[in-house]
Amino acid sequence: MADGITVHHGVRDVRLDAKGDASRVVVWSPGGRARAVTVILAVGFGLEAAPLSMERRYWEGDDFDAPRVDGVSRKWLVSGCGDGALTDLFRLCLREFRHDRMLEEFTSDPRTAGIRAEIRRWGSLVPNRADRPQERVLRPYAR
Repeated sequence: MADGITVHHGVRDVRLDAKGDASRVVVWSPGGRARAVTVILAVGFGLEAAPLSMERRYWEGDDFDAPRVDGVSRKWLVSGCGDGALTDLFRLCLREFRHDRMLEEFTSDPRTAGIRAEIRRWGSLVPNRADRPQERVLRPYAR
């Protein structure tokens, strides 16, 4: 992966062993070992219980942003205030919405210049703390 980041999937029994000057030895099953300065444990909770027939699991694909060929109008309720609710809203409102293309399309469209300026203004109101530099947070919107 980029920037010296290595991702290991499906590991278990992670532990930190010998401490070095600025790094630690990380050991995991099955048979993994590496020296690292930073370790991020992105713990998942496994697959949800089998859904009812009309439900889908969170990570399964769905078709609610697909074109409708039956002519039936659908109504949707998006509940929540986090990134999942925003993603669902984007998928309902934007044809072929893709996370990986959103930032590039948003920042390259001249029609969003005013919105980008407002985001930068909001960012300038955030205290400039060493652990959260504004430059890095706002750089993608600077176009």
